[in-house]
Amino acid sequence: MKSLSFACIICFSLSCFAQENRRNDINNSDNENKLIVHGEYGFSEGNYFILPDEYWLTKIPTFSFPADSLGFNKSNSSNFGIFVNSTVKLSIEKELKVSFLNKKNITSTLGLTMGIGSGNYSGLNFYKNTYELIDTLTSSQTGSMYYVYENKSEFKEATYISNTAFFGFKSMNRTNMKKRLSLGIGFEFAYGFSYNNRILHNYGQNSYFENSLPSMNTNSEYSSTVFEGPFLQSILFNFPIEIAIRIQKKEGSVFENSAITLNTSPSLNWSFVEKTQFFNGIMNYGIGFRQVF
Repeated sequence: MKSLSFACIICFSLSCFAQENRRNDINNSDNENKLIVHGEYGFSEGNYFILPDEYWLTKIPTFSFPADSLGFNKSNSSNFGIFVNSTVKLSIEKELKVSFLNKKNITSTLGLTMGIGSGNYSGLNFYKNTYELIDTLTSSQTGSMYYVYENKSEFKEATYISNTAFFGFKSMNRTNMKKRLSLGIGFEFAYGFSYNNRILHNYGQNSYFENSLPSMNTNSEYSSTVFEGPFLQSILFNFPIEIAIRIQKKEGSVFENSAITLNTSPSLNWSFVEKTQFFNGIMNYGIGFRQVF
């Protein structure tokens, strides 16, 4: 009987000890700093800048400025329209314990970010369009006169194009990630550098004739030459805004800690190339996948 009582006491003690350890494990798991991995694919506006006119003359042996008397118009890269290129980003963040934020169910993180960002563009363009009378035709049957006009467009341009890779630091503050919908806002500081640097020298002309024979209808010419472009460096200041939709809320499910994210990020680029520096504001948009470990 004494042995049975002693065994019961031992079993009860072990049970209490196991329950206490389980509570501690749960508390410790709640207190552990979360690891967040976030991948994103999106689109970005181009990073435009203007190089001095003399730069193109030194870098492109076949490039020259047309004489003023020829009537060409001149434009820089800002007149070329909007270039949009794809971007890829990966960030790994570690949760920070900030008591006054944690009490409000706000998760604060600090981590690393890297990826492929906006493209870089600069250029100089000379172009002109002319419309002139070049001939007069007389019908042998009716005697009517037909005027032949030539519409002619001509351009010569030099364009710098490159891509940007970057790496840096990222800090985010997110609302309760256990809810179906959560919001996040943060800051990124990164170093960017260009690759695939190239300069394109393009020349072309096209003309067509009004009120003319079909055989006289078109006349076109086009040529393009590629040269190696300069190396560009940037300091990037990004302000990411994130809307996250949790995939599954059921505990123990495969995607319990996963979310689809919609992202936008206003960015300020401070860039350096060929002894020239410039600032640009750029908008970035993307969709991503976020996993909490």
